[in-house]
Amino acid sequence: MKFILTLPEITSKELLLKGIVDTVFLPLPCSAYMYLKGGRCQIKNASFDRECLLIEHYIISCEKEYSLTIQATSNVYVLLMLFKGSIAYTNINGISPIVLHPGETILLFARQDMYNITFLDQKIELYTISILDTFSPILFHRNSLLPDFVADFNNKKINGTLPQKMDTYFIMSLKRLLKVPKNNKTRYENYLINRFSKLLSAYKGLNGKYSVQHTSLKINEIHSDLTIHILQADNQFIRRLARKNGMSISKMERLFKEKYGTTVRKFINEKKFELISDLLIKTEISLLELSMKFNFSSVSALNRAFKKHYGTTMRKFRGTYKNQPLSKK
Repeated sequence: MKFILTLPEITSKELLLKGIVDTVFLPLPCSAYMYLKGGRCQIKNASFDRECLLIEHYIISCEKEYSLTIQATSNVYVLLMLFKGSIAYTNINGISPIVLHPGETILLFARQDMYNITFLDQKIELYTISILDTFSPILFHRNSLLPDFVADFNNKKINGTLPQKMDTYFIMSLKRLLKVPKNNKTRYENYLINRFSKLLSAYKGLNGKYSVQHTSLKINEIHSDLTIHILQADNQFIRRLARKNGMSISKMERLFKEKYGTTVRKFINEKKFELISDLLIKTEISLLELSMKFNFSSVSALNRAFKKHYGTTMRKFRGTYKNQPLSKK
C-alpha cells in the first residue's frame, strides 16, 4: 500500500489522523509521526493554524474494502476530491455511506468525531483540504454562494454524514481567495498556492471529461430557470446562473447557443418582449405598469426597446391589434 501525504509546517492547532501506511512522503515538516512494526508509519499529530489549510494527497494501492479511519480533534470543513477509483465515506457510528466516484467532489463538515473512508477499488487517488471551522467565515464571506455552507449565515451545519456535492465555481472561488499578497514571499505560502493551483488544474481537467449528457442536462436546467424567472433575468441573474452550474458566462452562452440556436441574453430578450406583446394584446395594463414590471427605468426606455424589437411603438402595436376584425385575431 502506497501513501503520499502532504502537510503544512508545524503549527499550533491539531488534526489527528489515524491511518496505518507503508510509505510517507513529506515535502514539508510534519509535527509528529512514529514508526510501527514492519516499517509502517502512523501519523500522530498533523497541525495547522487557523490561517492555513491542511492539504493531503492520497495515492493508495491496496486490497478492496481497506478502510482508513480519521479522527478530527477540531471542527473542520473538509473538501474531498476524488481522482481515481471509488470510495465510501461514513461516520464511524455507521449511517449509510456516501459513495464517491472519479471526478466528484464533496464538502463535508467533520465534527470532533471518527470517520471511515473505505476504498472500493485497488487504485485510489484523492485530495482532502481541511479548513478550520473558525477560519471558514473569513474564507467564505466574500462570495454570495458559499455562505450556504456556513452555519453563521443560515443556522445550519454541514453534517459529516451528509456531504454536499460541489461545483467548479466553488473550487475556483477558493483559488481566488487563496492568492498570496505580492509582498509575501514565505516558502510555505508559495508552496501552498503552487500546490493548490496544480490541484485545481487537475480537477478542471477531470471536470472537462464529464459526459455530453451531463452537460446537456445542465443546459436544460438553465433554460428552465430562465423561463421560470424571466422577469428577474438581468445581468446579475445571468452571473448567478453561470455560477450555480459551475460555468463561466461565456461557456454557458456558447453551450446554450449550441443547443437552442440563440444566446442566453437573446433568449431573455425575446421572451420578455413576447410577454410584453401578449400583455398589450390581452390586457389593459398601462405602459407605466409594464415598464415597472419589466424593470425599465421609464416608459420611454421600454418604448425605445420595444420599437427596436418590433419596429413600432407599444401604443401603435396595441391599437393595430385592437382595430383588426375578430376573425383575424
